[in-house]
Amino acid sequence: MKNPFNQPAFVITDTYIQRSLEAATFPLTVYTGLTGKELPGELYVLVAQKSKFRDAQQALISLMQRMLVLLVSEIDEFSTYDEEAITGLTMNFCLAGWYNELEYEEIPGDYFMKEAAFLFQVFKDHFDRDLNKEDLFENNVPYGFFKNDQPVEGFEKINPIQDEIILQSYSLVNYSDGQYFFAISEENYILLNWQSGGPMHLLVKPSKRNPGSLLLSKDAFKEALSGNNKEQE
Repeated sequence: MKNPFNQPAFVITDTYIQRSLEAATFPLTVYTGLTGKELPGELYVLVAQKSKFRDAQQALISLMQRMLVLLVSEIDEFSTYDEEAITGLTMNFCLAGWYNELEYEEIPGDYFMKEAAFLFQVFKDHFDRDLNKEDLFENNVPYGFFKNDQPVEGFEKINPIQDEIILQSYSLVNYSDGQYFFAISEENYILLNWQSGGPMHLLVKPSKRNPGSLLLSKDAFKEALSGNNKEQE
């Protein structure tokens, strides 16, 4: 499976808009782990029923769009988006440094499941041992596990996707401080995004990072602060 936003021939067609708007109304479950700290960071898992989508490509694009809305907007009701909003989201984020330099690599399903299980366990361990959560609540910092924005004191299962039967899975980002996966199970499409220190691995193009890292290079950071952007991104 190819990253659609990384293809030279990609254009925003009426079909793209209509398929995006159609998928925007489909229900999905969003699992979130928020620590308010650099480590373990933030964990997002989007799960949507396969039967609602026409194909995997529609699901991939829709879930990628929804992830962006989750990260950059205070309004994550994707069903409120219209043609202009979909076009703006695609132009300003999907095609402008968020997704357009990244390509998928197919990975074994069991590797994806092991990574997901590891991440959920790391977040659970963090919440179990953190004795300063009251300070975060007092400062109105989102903290803990959430399911569709509602706090969850403790999942019955540490990993809510642990019973999925994975048919195919793909890695978009896999670094030491950020991972981003798309998986197809027997029943669902799944997008998993773990990030340390904020969504830098989606915001910053690979060419702007330190080699082998998600961190923004010093030169790119100075360039961003000065507003000196010679490259056409």
